[in-house]
Amino acid sequence: MTGRETRNSEQKELAARAAGGDIRAFEELIMAERPRLYSFALAMSGGNHADAADVLQEAFIKAFVNIRRFRGDSSFGTWLWRIVHNEFLNYRVALRSRPIRQEGDDETVSRLPSDHPGPAESLIAAERRAKVLELVALLPPKYREAIVMIDIREQPYDETAELLGISMSALKTRLMRAREKFSELVRKRKEHFI
Repeated sequence: MTGRETRNSEQKELAARAAGGDIRAFEELIMAERPRLYSFALAMSGGNHADAADVLQEAFIKAFVNIRRFRGDSSFGTWLWRIVHNEFLNYRVALRSRPIRQEGDDETVSRLPSDHPGPAESLIAAERRAKVLELVALLPPKYREAIVMIDIREQPYDETAELLGISMSALKTRLMRAREKFSELVRKRKEHFI
């Protein structure tokens, strides 16, 4: 049995226990996937921590309520990702009447990851990352997903295509169009990056 098969088997067992009411089993499943899903939700929300947290909370509630529907055809992580993905789309529809909230306080900027060692460089990198996420948030959801998963999270193409339920060629086409639209946004707002 490969590592992936062992993990899927363990996830099925935990999911069965969770379906029987074992909250600790459900928490174990969730905690293993939370960092990856939070990263996705944060990037999809344009770097807005509150929106990302709201989406995850709702998705985790829906996953708990529907844990009996997990059949094990895919990994638990894939099943949970689809719930988060759908919840994010539902959340955006509900919030369509208002623009995406932007967190611009110093605390938020300082929490964004940076590869630069110095404080000034870290702040500049964090501000640029926040601006990039703001622009990514302006893309239509299907393009935003492609950019977030491939370019920001550096997820493998085959895994991304599987998660999105599309072919590899459809993913590549979507990513190409997403990058074109993102480039247009950058050109229109180049003053953000000076």
